[in-house]
This record gives sequence, structure tokens and C-alpha cells, in this order.
Amino acid sequence: MRYILGARARPHILAALRELCGSECTPLYHAAWHGHVETVKILLTRNEVNPDKPNNGGDTPLDTAAWYGHEEIVRILLACNEVDPDKPSNGGYTPLATASWHGHAEIVKMLLAREEVNLNKQNIA
Repeated sequence: MRYILGARARPHILAALRELCGSECTPLYHAAWHGHVETVKILLTRNEVNPDKPNNGGDTPLDTAAWYGHEEIVRILLACNEVDPDKPSNGGYTPLATASWHGHAEIVKMLLAREEVNLNKQNIA
């Protein structure tokens, strides 16, 4: 995986991965969704990977990692300056609301430790 996705990877490889994932999500979103920590780390070394890019439903890689309780991936994504930890999805839910709803206490603690996260933010939906 490191060879395929690493810094020396050819652009057509990432394009092929995007094709496999479909237009609905990015390879990073897909890796976050399925809990593939090493793949997330490798993808984040690529300049063309936007760690806060949502899928067609407005869910970001952070949203999906919070939904499924992937603590290490949440930790990695929160370390990225480009990630907005309080960004709501198209459905109006923030990563904090999602993690709370699914009972992921450690992820809730990580998000609440971030000053950008507004505990009193209303969910739209």
C-alpha cells in the first residue's frame, strides 16, 4: 500500500482509486469509513488529498470516522490544519453530534478538547 499510494505514486493511481470509490467519495473518505489507519496516513502525505473534502452527502472523512468510532483516524484527522472539526454535513450534523449519537465517548472527548468545536451549536436537521 505504501508503494502504491506513497509520495512516488503516479497520479493515475489515485485517479484509479477515485474511480473505484465512485464519484460519491474520495479514497480518504473510503479509508476513514472502513478504519484503514495506515491508508489514511499514507493518503494524507499526498499534496492533492484534501482531508476535509466531503462526499456527495456532505459527510467528511472526520464525520465518517466519528460515526464508526475509529478513534485513531479521528486523532489523525484532527491533527490536520485543513480539517474543520465543527463542520456540519449536508444533513446538519457535526462530528460531535455524530459521535455523541453513536456513543463514542473518547471521540466526543477529543472533539470537545478542540476550541473550534461549539458545544452549543444547533444541528440543522
